[in-house]
Amino acid sequence: MDTFNKKIMENKSLTPKNSKNKKRAFAKAAAFIACALIKIAFRNKVVKKTPVDYSKNYLILCTHGSGLDMLHTMAALKDMDYKIVAARKLFYGKATGMILRLFDAIPKKQFIPDLAALKVVKSAADNGYSIFLCPEGRSTPDGANSYISPAISKMVKWMGLPVLFVNPKGSYLSYPRWTQSPRFGKITTEVDTLFTKREVKALSDAEIYKRIVEKFTFNEYDYQIDNGIKFLTPSPAKKIENLLFMCPSCKSSGKTFSTAKHICCKECGLKAEVKTDGTLDFKDGARYFSRIDEWVEFQKNEIAKLAAKPGFSYSVDADLLFEDDVNNSYITAAEGVLTVDKKGVTFEAKKFIADIDREKYSKVFYPAANLSGLSYGPHSLELYAYDVTQKYMFKPNVLTYEINLVIGAVFNMSRK
Repeated sequence: MDTFNKKIMENKSLTPKNSKNKKRAFAKAAAFIACALIKIAFRNKVVKKTPVDYSKNYLILCTHGSGLDMLHTMAALKDMDYKIVAARKLFYGKATGMILRLFDAIPKKQFIPDLAALKVVKSAADNGYSIFLCPEGRSTPDGANSYISPAISKMVKWMGLPVLFVNPKGSYLSYPRWTQSPRFGKITTEVDTLFTKREVKALSDAEIYKRIVEKFTFNEYDYQIDNGIKFLTPSPAKKIENLLFMCPSCKSSGKTFSTAKHICCKECGLKAEVKTDGTLDFKDGARYFSRIDEWVEFQKNEIAKLAAKPGFSYSVDADLLFEDDVNNSYITAAEGVLTVDKKGVTFEAKKFIADIDREKYSKVFYPAANLSGLSYGPHSLELYAYDVTQKYMFKPNVLTYEINLVIGAVFNMSRK
């Protein structure tokens, strides 16, 4: 069992939930204040489609629009005691790590079965806590749902708890990953019963998975445009080239750039206004898309066609990093080249920096069929091999969302 999970297993917070201690009291007070602020700042309306019995404990499954989902859920279920299951990398951040430790969150490796974390989760549930997690494993990069592993149905069965579905509609739009700056509109957090305890027991794994996927199919721009909501900011287009990287006119990649309110193409001069209601207004009579998500869909289709071509290969310089549990950070281990092709992803080291197993990490291969989950940041992505998470860092001008789409296309082809 790793350092994180040892600490949590030893934590007194896993005693029955009615126990009292100063840390829990402080956490509850902090949650109360955070809920009030969230409701005011984001006009968070809570809609409970079915009654919630607070005398029971639940497995809570939440869509993952942004890093604010935990706070939206707190506002919706403020009377419930639950443990948050979070990606272990979030514990490395100064702010996120402090918050997650305050609430005794349970760290989990992303996109793979983490038996040590699951034991902690089961222990918490046995002690009366509800369990909160986001089965997509990452916040949406573009406002649409991400892939969910079929393994979630086995977890639902194993836990044996009734299941709640929480959907903070507008969470992504209030804090999109491509800009990482807040904008203020209206969020509607829906709470619904996904499975009763009886259904969890009676339904097959396939039936459970099918219902989860149906519930977790969403598009944030549908919510915005169908309800006529503006997410207000003085700079609605700032950094949107991180999302809209391919020009629909000349189809060049990496040539778009943004001003406060416009996205433009250096190559052909295309220009479009990005509005706070999620729509686009192209200049000089051009007509390509009326919505941001339509531009995103165009890119996905173009990348899929590119990846399907014979001899397809995509390469980029990258640094290989490893998690450092002791210092809650990362260690740079090697410099090299990351290549994506139809077989999967390969990293070839060119220069070693840290003292690691050079034979093992001189060439690391991730099969296409194993690329179901991918976590990425502004200049990085994370993959999993040899029972360890590897982080790859890129130069600032590298479009990690494009790499995300390339890897997604390769994974989708492997499933056909």
